[in-house]
Amino acid sequence: MSSTGLVHDYAAFVPALEDSSFKANSGYLEVAAGDYQVRVTLANILTVAIDTGTLTLEDGKVYSAIARDPAPSSSDFGVILLTDRN
Repeated sequence: MSSTGLVHDYAAFVPALEDSSFKANSGYLEVAAGDYQVRVTLANILTVAIDTGTLTLEDGKVYSAIARDPAPSSSDFGVILLTDRN
């Protein structure tokens, strides 16, 4: 997975969070069960810093997603997805 890229069809996306600052805590967001692709872009730029690929969220579960710095010897930012409650 490449950590950077340009969002080509930005109008097709519906942001769940906008103008979220570094180290901000959004709290929990309620979303329906299903498959999601989460992309984090730089402020006011359409460059993708984090792209999760497909994430499958199950009904009745609570998740936390944490954006993380690149691992040692990598330049790829990423997401840690935790299941909080089954």
